[in-house]
Amino acid sequence: MTLKFRTTHVLVVAGLAATALTGCLDKGGNQQQAATTPQAVQVVVQQVELSDAIIRTDAPGRATAYQTAEVRPQVSGILQKRLFEEGAMVKEGQSLYRIDPALYKAQVASAKASLLQARANLASTKADAKRSAELVKVNAVSRSADDQAQAAYKVAIANVEAARAALGTAELTYKSNKELYAQKVVSEFSLKTAENTYLTAKAQLSQAQAQEVSARNNLSYTEVKSPSDGVVGALPFRVGALVSPGIQQPLTTVSDNSDMYVYFSMTENQLLSLTRQYGSMDEALKNMPEVELRLNDNSIYDEHGIIESISGVIDRQTGTVVARAVFPNESRLLHSGASGNVVIPSVYKDCIIIPQGATVQMQDKTIAYKVVDGKAVSTLISVAGINDGREYVVLDGLKAGDEIISEGAGLIREGTVVK
Repeated sequence: MTLKFRTTHVLVVAGLAATALTGCLDKGGNQQQAATTPQAVQVVVQQVELSDAIIRTDAPGRATAYQTAEVRPQVSGILQKRLFEEGAMVKEGQSLYRIDPALYKAQVASAKASLLQARANLASTKADAKRSAELVKVNAVSRSADDQAQAAYKVAIANVEAARAALGTAELTYKSNKELYAQKVVSEFSLKTAENTYLTAKAQLSQAQAQEVSARNNLSYTEVKSPSDGVVGALPFRVGALVSPGIQQPLTTVSDNSDMYVYFSMTENQLLSLTRQYGSMDEALKNMPEVELRLNDNSIYDEHGIIESISGVIDRQTGTVVARAVFPNESRLLHSGASGNVVIPSVYKDCIIIPQGATVQMQDKTIAYKVVDGKAVSTLISVAGINDGREYVVLDGLKAGDEIISEGAGLIREGTVVK
């Protein structure tokens, strides 16, 4: 802001003594007139012009990680090993804990055996289907005995093979009997029996496969892995503890603090001022300048942040709204739970700034003295805030070109002559 200063003296006359005559007599008995000498008080008269200004307001806040994920077990068991250190940086998918896998290895083996048994049953069904087809065509019983022997052999092999072929066999049995029934070779009962055998085999296969998949998944869950990149938190469980999916506390937390949120409060007046200044809250969030963060040791954080959101609900008890700023944190200097002050700049265009010494506080009112026709005239003004504790931004009561008493306003009274 451009300021024009001129220094002048104001004659301040103390009481009535300035105009009264003294009662002293000279040697001849005549009354002698002696006027007191007015006191000269030096003040500064300032002519103000419009300019831009930035007022910075501190708002207490607290930092929290951009994202925090809880690490919980998906299966029950004994914590066998911890694979990280508290406070360490971990990567997504990195193993953090190992739960004793013995029980789940046994479950996988059991499920695999059940699956192989289902495959064997389906292989036997396939053999029966082939035998039935041959009997219908050639009516050879000895061939049936041979087929049974082959089926027994296949059952043994099926203990270690996949069940897809067995399922296909049951399906072929059903289709074959369906054709024979159409040709009146087999009864409806035989057809239904083959159909039920096929559906049962299919269901058993699906169930066995699902059980094996479930068992393998549970086994994999014994290796508890990090859900994201970040910093590992506290360790409420020690090796040897029994854990389960239903525990109240997580095994630990992983916080992604590459960016940090800082939550702080804004007063209702600040909210109104922003809305008026930018036209709407959405425009304010788009166009507000970057904010700074004053750390707990009173130093300024190296990175600037932006205000991402401001709540639209005013707390009835505090009269404030919650706002959130985000700061980059590549240096990992900021930690979850750290306190600080968000320094919010407010930009004022074409405004008037005056020193605090140019004002007089009377109860809840702020007064400045303008110089009009050589006399001090008190003027009620409204101010927006304080800039570094030295200046006010004047919102109302003064205009560009006005001359004000910028220093010594507390010594001035209404109508004091300014020469």
